[in-house]
This record gives sequence, structure tokens and C-alpha cells, in this order.
Amino acid sequence: MTETFPQYRESPLRLPEYFFLDMYCKHFRIRVPWIAIQAVVEIVESPQGKREHAISWNYIPGPMITREISTGAAEHILSLAREEGWIE
Repeated sequence: MTETFPQYRESPLRLPEYFFLDMYCKHFRIRVPWIAIQAVVEIVESPQGKREHAISWNYIPGPMITREISTGAAEHILSLAREEGWIE
């Protein structure tokens, strides 16, 4: 007996989201797969210390969302992106 598992391929309904992080005069473009977008947004929206780095997303289909995040949150997102291979 074989079981069919859902394939997590990108489809028109499940496109990745691009996050743009400005940190230490460097700009990072992070391509987050649809399955992890909510997790990254929750990191951005979480309670943090001094917010000093800009991150933006949601260019298409609507207006851009820009938030300020702390250094710790920015480093956490960058380490996650490096680990998963999301940085372009």
C-alpha cells in the first residue's frame, strides 16, 4: 500500500514572498517560501528592544509593508535565511 503525500511545490496560489532587510548599510533580499511567511511576519511583529533596522514586504499584490525591527530580530531572520538558503 502506498501513501501519497502533498507536494509543496510553488503554485500560482502559493507564491513566495520577498522580504527586504536593511541592516548595517547592507541590503538583503530574502525569498521566503509560502509555508514560512507567517513565521517571519510573527518574528517581525514580536515584542523587541530598540528597533533600528527596516524590513519591508508585500509588494505584490498590495501596498508595501515596512516595519522597524531590533538588531536581535534582524540577526535571527538572517541566520534563519542563511540556514534555509533564502538569501538571494
